[in-house]
Amino acid sequence: MAISATSEPVAAAEPLGRPIYIDLGTRRRKAIRALRRGEGPLAAAVEQALSGIKAAGKYSNQPVVVVVRQRQDSIVDSIF
Repeated sequence: MAISATSEPVAAAEPLGRPIYIDLGTRRRKAIRALRRGEGPLAAAVEQALSGIKAAGKYSNQPVVVVVRQRQDSIVDSIF
């Protein structure tokens, strides 16, 4: 199969707006892993936050940054 080049101009992408930050605070490692897979309560929290932003009309082609920190487990938790 041959690839053909076209002379049609490519539409320029819209410039990105300011990023939207969603801070989920400090969570357990298990919850963070589920978020990376798009599962669990943290993923639902992100979806809910984005739907609220879209409903308010404040979202237009902006990058979304999700901030979550891993909770520091105590020494007792790491032993058992």
